[in-house]
Amino acid sequence: MFDEIETATEAEVFEVLGRYTAGNVGVVEAAIELSIAPDVFRDILEQHDIAVREPSKQEIVENVAECLHEMDTGDGYQYSHSDEKQVEEGISAIIERVNVDTDQFRLSEQRLRKQIKESVWKAKSENGDTADLFWSDMDDIHRTLGTQDRTTYTIVFPLNVVFDEVERPDEYDSLGYSVQAISSDEWDDYCDRAYEAEQERAEESDVINDRNKLEEWFSDSPNQLDRQGQTYWLMEIDALDPRYASDRCVEALQYLLGRINFALTRNQLEGMQINSSVWNTRWQDLRLPFIYLVFEDSDYLKFSYSTDPTPRRSTILAGHDASRYTEYFDEILSLNGSLNEMEARLVKSMSSFQDGVTNTDRENAFLDYWRGAERLTLTTETDTTSTVVQRARTVARSSNVVSQSTVRDKRNKLVHEGDSVEITTDDTNTVKDMLEVLIRLYVDKSGEWGHEEFLFFFEHADKSDAALEHLEDDRQSDIDMVEEIRQMS
Repeated sequence: MFDEIETATEAEVFEVLGRYTAGNVGVVEAAIELSIAPDVFRDILEQHDIAVREPSKQEIVENVAECLHEMDTGDGYQYSHSDEKQVEEGISAIIERVNVDTDQFRLSEQRLRKQIKESVWKAKSENGDTADLFWSDMDDIHRTLGTQDRTTYTIVFPLNVVFDEVERPDEYDSLGYSVQAISSDEWDDYCDRAYEAEQERAEESDVINDRNKLEEWFSDSPNQLDRQGQTYWLMEIDALDPRYASDRCVEALQYLLGRINFALTRNQLEGMQINSSVWNTRWQDLRLPFIYLVFEDSDYLKFSYSTDPTPRRSTILAGHDASRYTEYFDEILSLNGSLNEMEARLVKSMSSFQDGVTNTDRENAFLDYWRGAERLTLTTETDTTSTVVQRARTVARSSNVVSQSTVRDKRNKLVHEGDSVEITTDDTNTVKDMLEVLIRLYVDKSGEWGHEEFLFFFEHADKSDAALEHLEDDRQSDIDMVEEIRQMS
């Protein structure tokens, strides 16, 4: 059997090895999934001159199409749970080849995947070669998506922030979107419309004893729509599907809340948390909404909710918090929707900061901060954790709490060795401090430095004056040579 094979896809190699080797098939499957191979796997391939190759465009479509079958009702397609992995992997491979920028067309990957499945089913249902018909259809996918009408989705939600000694803004700008404040009366109106729509759906449902989904959800939630200690907000987002609008809403809010919490904790260290509740405490309570009400062109569409069900305790902007908010909030720019590389790194690191400062688990908070620092120090897979610490030290040469080498060692044990490691408040404060000073560096140099300038800074900023002078001489020599070349040409 092996001798008849010259080239094979990974799926075909797995099938052959699964039938004809006495080794651990699970190991072989894992090797293929991870695109690595144990020695036995490699030896078998080399012994029989089997070259593993990427499946062709034809094969990808055929592999998906063979899993799709007509529904019993005759209305559309379906596929079994056992075929789900093959279908989804095939769709992922197709997406890599069609190269659709989902942000350009303002659609979610979920919607794109659905549209591609429908195109495969359409091609399979017609006369002719399924793959040829499908790829012919994909040639026009950019034009098709570009001509589809977008819908305005209105998303309303509460935030657990109260403006006591600070005037509530009419709106915030965040990543190119407007987060607009609405009154409690407007919020009540949106809630009433959502409840009425859910009640009507329950009454019209074919499911016996079907209940109002929104009412049912709140019966189990520790949060309520109309409680005190929160303010109400609205975002309007044009998109091809509601999932894209919801994703952009969450992204913009995560960055906005990160900016607020950054201002409230700037240059601060987390102290001892006193907990008088059954719920775990966190340093900052201001986080993403527990619920979103989504309207499509002013008609209620659905509600979605956070995977974090815990109570949203109010963040009250009064006293020192009001002063810190006023002084530091605008320090970090709102940014627009078109981000360059360094701005994108800043946005993701602010998200890590937001996750860390609101996390109830100290180990997870520690890792949240660390991931943000990794991103801003421009480390790659080949760099060690020492690189993160060394580059962060160019901005903050000494820690306010414990040594940065200590948190580096703890991070390595926690992530790579699986050891039981005690992460203390001092440890999280140290990595929080590392991330904070890096964020402030990026904010300070926003629009001035690109990737190369930041990398140059990290590689040389901790050098001695003598070393910097030597570096300056080397650079001047290069400049002189460039000028000499110009004069010779």
